Amino acid sequence: MLSNEELLPGVEIPLPTDEARKLTGKASNIEKEKRINVVYELMLMGYPVPVILQNIAPWGLSKRQNQYYIKWATQRIHEVAAAAQKDAALQMLARHADLRKKMYAAAQHRDVLEVDKEDAKLMGLYPTEKSVNLDIDWNSFTTAQLERIAAGEDILKVLAEVKSE
Repeated sequence: MLSNEELLPGVEIPLPTDEARKLTGKASNIEKEKRINVVYELMLMGYPVPVILQNIAPWGLSKRQNQYYIKWATQRIHEVAAAAQKDAALQMLARHADLRKKMYAAAQHRDVLEVDKEDAKLMGLYPTEKSVNLDIDWNSFTTAQLERIAAGEDILKVLAEVKSE
């Protein structure tokens, strides 16, 4: 087990000494947040879950409670990442607005349309993928045709040959 100083220099892993826990048997909201922050920081530092669990063992929690702290810290990572992604997109849109003004002034209308297209992608106005639902009867293919598909030939090309036969 790594010591507190080896894991997080200057950060103490809080032990269950909180007055609220003594009275109710549960951690206070402050103690819970401190614990989530400790697990969150350990996860950000790249420690695997078994090492984290080993180092929070002094809290005296059940396996289920430990899983909750891992879950809450993981949720926090996702929330922070989503916020960072949103901020980055907003900054890019602001840069594009400035660029668009300059291109209008320079009468670069094709470039303005390209910036508009990129903005539409950032805002999710275009579908991310084209999906084609092919209702294929694989029994209608010959062995040779199936081998061509397995070798990497375009399935639509082979399918067109099947339908024309």
